[in-house]
Amino acid sequence: MTTPSGQIPHAGIAVVNYHSADDVSGLLSSLPREEGVRVTVVVVDNSESPAEVDRLRVVAGSKEAAGLDVHVVDAGRNGGYAAGNNRAVAELAGFGPDVVVVANPDIRWERGSLGDLVRFSLAHPGSVVSIPTSEHGSVTSGMTRFLPLTGYFRADEPGSAHPLAYASGHCFALPASLWADLDGLTEDYFLYCEEIDLAFRLRARGGDFQTFDPVVVEHAGGGTINQGEDARSGVSFFYGTRSRVMLYRRFRRLRLFLIPFLVLRLGWAGFLAVTGKPRSGATVVRALWSGLRVPLTPGRGA
Repeated sequence: MTTPSGQIPHAGIAVVNYHSADDVSGLLSSLPREEGVRVTVVVVDNSESPAEVDRLRVVAGSKEAAGLDVHVVDAGRNGGYAAGNNRAVAELAGFGPDVVVVANPDIRWERGSLGDLVRFSLAHPGSVVSIPTSEHGSVTSGMTRFLPLTGYFRADEPGSAHPLAYASGHCFALPASLWADLDGLTEDYFLYCEEIDLAFRLRARGGDFQTFDPVVVEHAGGGTINQGEDARSGVSFFYGTRSRVMLYRRFRRLRLFLIPFLVLRLGWAGFLAVTGKPRSGATVVRALWSGLRVPLTPGRGA
């Protein structure tokens, strides 16, 4: 089977690594090997560690020997999730994929055809495709709904049209031409909120979301900030708060919620401080201050 242009379907898979070479190896091993589809993988390393890059190159070599086309790029710095994926897709562009699949290292491909995913995505040229996900014993649609008062989120229905719904960032797909039209992910966010930012910009140009049920991935979680529990908590507290403040500032529909969010987060910081976690509380306060002050790239909000 071919794409509408008559070519073999070509999936370009973007992976961002941060000290997760073993996870990357597991992801690559799980990808389906199938006839009639071309698969190119670009792994961008954000670890700032020559030893980690060497490990990735060993992994890539073993997967290439098994018939998978894998390319490792040393980013040279940790610019965050969005910058890493933008770099990966820029590298993929040289190979001409029809569809871009963003995949975190901590997912495993459970079932379904990459070729069919490419054809489905190309049949919906204005859509981002969410991937059903097995996590903690249950399967969700891969769609998530943002809850602006608290800044938290919950699972949503397949292909949800809710204005605050988006495809979860651990795995989603879209035509390479749509990625280019949207200018990729917004790099102002170091971590968190990139996907809902993408959703706002997608809907502003008349796009929507679809869910491709024949594919299911398993998501372990935490692989993109693989630093150990204490460091991971600090990263989550800081960027999970900072990025939300930036998101509320950027998009008009969320600005009404900025003050309530600030009040709730300050209350949470106080709670952390009085329950024996003063450092975590201080991290949240610093994140609020940073999110309010950091400049936002012009022209990427509404």
